[in-house]
Amino acid sequence: MQTIVQHRGLLSPGGRVCITSYGPFHRLRGTIRRVDDLSDPSSFDSPYCFYLIDLERASIKEPVWFLQDEIEPFSPNL
Repeated sequence: MQTIVQHRGLLSPGGRVCITSYGPFHRLRGTIRRVDDLSDPSSFDSPYCFYLIDLERASIKEPVWFLQDEIEPFSPNL
């Protein structure tokens, strides 16, 4: 059975990502801790969501929120 996250094409908590936004966290990697989907469930538009990311090798130890356009899935096998 698919979860809402999988059905809408969102990344799942526990997934690994790379930060693509330009700024102090550019190209850092991390793990998704939480997904907040703010999309209208009756709409077929692209999802609008935020991801709480636990960053690796960052000077800040608290997880940081990123918009879906600021991250991409990361696979060490690629």
